[in-house]
Amino acid sequence: RTLAYGGDADQLSEGHAILDRILAAAPNHPMVPYWLYFKANACAREDRYEDAARFARKSLDIQPGYAGAWVALANALGQLDKTDEAKEAMDRALRANPAMTPEHVAEQIKLTAGGDIERAEKSVAGLKAAGLL
Repeated sequence: RTLAYGGDADQLSEGHAILDRILAAAPNHPMVPYWLYFKANACAREDRYEDAARFARKSLDIQPGYAGAWVALANALGQLDKTDEAKEAMDRALRANPAMTPEHVAEQIKLTAGGDIERAEKSVAGLKAAGLL
């Protein structure tokens, strides 16, 4: 998770490799929705928003009540200029967890990124683009 949010380019690449290995090795593990969520955020850091949306949706297929994955989907959709869909995804996140406001998410991501605003920005840029933050 830290590699996806706060790592430099090499660490981000390492994070992808780790996630790919564990997803391949344990496709039925109970942590799969969370690993897919981390993949979604790692892809967002690389401006790969179609991939980010795909991984977030895969996470939600397994765990439809996972608020974090709804936020990751909202972020990706916002960057893809799918504002209405981004807003609906954020509404779903808030229904799953009312404390999961865009402001709260932005603060938590900034903390996870070690305070590095530039790295954290990719995980909330779509929320801003959709007018959610």
